[in-house]
Amino acid sequence: MKSKATLPCIPQIIDFTLNEFEEKFSSNPERKIIFEIFKKGIRRCFELYNLDVIEILLGGSYTNEENQAPNDIDPLIVLPKQQWDQDRKHTILNEIIREFQNSHKKNIFDLHKILAGVSNEHYMFYELMTLMGNSPESKIEAGIKDMKFKCKDLFRLKLKLQDVQ
Repeated sequence: MKSKATLPCIPQIIDFTLNEFEEKFSSNPERKIIFEIFKKGIRRCFELYNLDVIEILLGGSYTNEENQAPNDIDPLIVLPKQQWDQDRKHTILNEIIREFQNSHKKNIFDLHKILAGVSNEHYMFYELMTLMGNSPESKIEAGIKDMKFKCKDLFRLKLKLQDVQ
């Protein structure tokens, strides 16, 4: 019997400016609130990681335009080696995440990080890209019904501090 399972894809990454991203995804009051939290989270990344430019990849429910009420945003920050090494124990990452939790301790700015310069041939990159760029086609309350995936685009923003002021 032939399996109906499909492999997850490596998603396409589309470059956006911050204004383009806001126009596309901040379509209602709930989404505007999350977008403002996103900008505050990015400002904290600039401050705590001591960066001049930040590259962010975005996926998850916020980038699904059909979802009118996402509860978080899922940024993946691309860190230069010095900042990566400085935050090996995720101290900075976790501090930023904790700053943006709702009253139920749910992460609204659900930050992840990856080392700059890695490709989809590195397991860590492959894992994060497939988690962010694929969603199971059939979900049930107890888990995933089957192993078919729908590939989703990811969005890349390259920002300077003045972009999020």
